[in-house]
Amino acid sequence: MHRASIAALPSVHLWRWPLDLPATDTATLRALLSVDELARADRFALPGHAARFVAAHGRLRQLLGHLVGQPPAALVFCASTGGKPELAAGGLRFSLSHTADLAALAVAPFEVGLDIEMIRPIDRDLPEQFFCRQERDALRALPEPAWLAAFFRCWTRKEAVSKALGLGLALPLDQFGVSCGATEPAGLTWLAGAPDAPEIWQMEHLEVAPGYIGAVAAACRGWRVVWQSNPWDAKGISQ
Repeated sequence: MHRASIAALPSVHLWRWPLDLPATDTATLRALLSVDELARADRFALPGHAARFVAAHGRLRQLLGHLVGQPPAALVFCASTGGKPELAAGGLRFSLSHTADLAALAVAPFEVGLDIEMIRPIDRDLPEQFFCRQERDALRALPEPAWLAAFFRCWTRKEAVSKALGLGLALPLDQFGVSCGATEPAGLTWLAGAPDAPEIWQMEHLEVAPGYIGAVAAACRGWRVVWQSNPWDAKGISQ
């Protein structure tokens, strides 16, 4: 799939891939990274974490290079005013997320945010520190294990909104709300200073893989989620 076909569809295209790769694949992907990316990888204290960073960002370069018709190593990234990575040449918008041994990428012709998380034990006090009142109230009423699933639905949806806005930590997590119930649709319920936001935003829950959960969000409606196969699996992309 190429850039023109993505731009023509009201869709968010998604890819996912494992981060624990053979050493030969990791070395190949490392050769695609920029000097800054290599420096970030080398700051990890544990070699396994560095290798996962390389797998995430090397595959990101392969996929975006494939879509825009450029060599992966030649891609130049810049940061938005909020710090969100962008292609310096403009065009496609993307959001990368990785957790544990899995990465996922969302690509669209509009600003998009993606978050995935591995489901794992979480301190029940964590939402009390960061979430808005409605979310805290909803979570307090839940027993285990329903609470854990609801927490990660809430967390990934909030992160997806933050990433789509490109504001990162500049937008406190208690300044907007999302749905987190098992039977209610994924959605933005309110956003401080933007009373029309719930009608403008669209959000989709993602069953990424067994033991993982995710969400994708954008400040526009009418799009659909399309999972894509990885081109390197079909030998359709250079290593």
